[in-house]
Amino acid sequence: MSSIEREWLSLIGEVQKLVLKEEAGSVLFAEEEAYNFFHQKHPAKQVPARLESPALPQKTQPFPPPRVAPAAEPKEPFRPQVSAPRQEAVKESLSEDPRPAGPPPPSFDYKMMRETISKLKPSLKILEEIKEGTLAKKDPPPACLLVGGLNDQEQQMMDSIQGAIGDVLKQTAKTYPVHDKASVEALLATLSSPHLKLIIISEESLKENDALQSFYKPAEEGKPAWFGDIPAAPIPSFRSLKDSPAAKRALWNLIKSTLKEAAF
Repeated sequence: MSSIEREWLSLIGEVQKLVLKEEAGSVLFAEEEAYNFFHQKHPAKQVPARLESPALPQKTQPFPPPRVAPAAEPKEPFRPQVSAPRQEAVKESLSEDPRPAGPPPPSFDYKMMRETISKLKPSLKILEEIKEGTLAKKDPPPACLLVGGLNDQEQQMMDSIQGAIGDVLKQTAKTYPVHDKASVEALLATLSSPHLKLIIISEESLKENDALQSFYKPAEEGKPAWFGDIPAAPIPSFRSLKDSPAAKRALWNLIKSTLKEAAF
């Protein structure tokens, strides 16, 4: 056998193996001579066609509705059963004062206390009576004096300046009308106060009262005026300030600078 025949038979064997492995009904492409050769030796087997079973209808069963737990009924709070006599006893125990009853407080005997203190401390003075206004709040000593007030217009302007010093500068001022003898005596008694920083006096009032002239020292070149040992600010009259805004402003600036420096 020649080599060509051997190769041909080998090829035929490989093809035959391949055909045997193929499933029934598959298509195989080959030459007519090769097909007739294999068809005569191994005719194709008749494989019955696969019958598909008809699809059976499926029954759909709906899901059951979710179960909802019933709402719990509200429970009444526990209330112990207490008999009527027991309730009355509890009320009486609550109404009673828990503090133990003690002896009544001793009565205050002012006369006995006074005699006892006199024996123990003879030098100690006991206040018998508190006079009305003794414990009242006292105003601080004045830092500024306003001297004038020959008429109502003068007094109104003096009161206005006094209120401004108290409200704006938080300092105390006091007015002294010179037509009143008691007021003049009180003014002269106040000159020794260490809290006094400024005296505003009207030249008109100085002319009307000789007692004031002896305390007044007019201003000299480069030196201020003085009333006693206190710096003074003389003005023609208090009522004249109403018609002279410039003079009123100059006086107010002097008051502010003097009292503010005194505060520090």
